[in-house]
Amino acid sequence: MDSGLKMETVEEVDTRECMRLTKLKNDIIEVMCNILNYLSVSSYDYYYTQYHENCRKNMNVIYQNGTDSKNAITVESCKHFYDCLKGLESVTETDDPDYYTFRRKIRRLIISLVSITSSPSS
Repeated sequence: MDSGLKMETVEEVDTRECMRLTKLKNDIIEVMCNILNYLSVSSYDYYYTQYHENCRKNMNVIYQNGTDSKNAITVESCKHFYDCLKGLESVTETDDPDYYTFRRKIRRLIISLVSITSSPSS
């Protein structure tokens, strides 16, 4: 008895999930780039302590690793990038709403990455 429903194969599901993960990682890299650009013009480097310098260096390394190989973007590296961003709040000044939009967006992308990578089909 044919119900007219097409059953998805495991390969189709895996391919779709892989494409979704690749797009998500590309989106994360794009937002990281925008955030780093904002920090370049909105940070008070004069007030940087060694902690701030390490945060900024770590963010640059995470971004560079991600652009070199999309597989280098992991949940842990994204969370570390975001933690470093929060660590730079005291030396960052901007009234541009896009900066805060990018902050919220990277947080949402990290949540999406966690949900995809922790799903049973992964």
